Amino acid sequence: QPRKSSAVSGNNIEVVGWLAESIGRERKMESVNPMQERSLLVAFDLFLSFANHREQNCRKNATDGLVQCVLYSVEKLDKDMAQAMNMCSSVKKSNPNVWISIQERAQTILRQKQ
Repeated sequence: QPRKSSAVSGNNIEVVGWLAESIGRERKMESVNPMQERSLLVAFDLFLSFANHREQNCRKNATDGLVQCVLYSVEKLDKDMAQAMNMCSSVKKSNPNVWISIQERAQTILRQKQ
């Protein structure tokens, strides 16, 4: 059955969610050539553009995507946490609570892997 959503907002939520999941899956793959930092920055920018979206599901998917991007930066591109978090520093200004949540979630996931 087709999904019941508006053409614009429904697609945004789904695309942002799909991209977040895809980056998370790629991050967990053992033998994969990591995406270039430039491509990851495009993903960061996309998620940042939806971080303050009016729809809660879209904001959640954007936050999940930012967490996955931070983790990808650390695990696949050998960035330290400060460098990875700097890539989403605009959230720190616009929504400090979300920025703290991103950092805490990423740190928790990294600790669990050790």
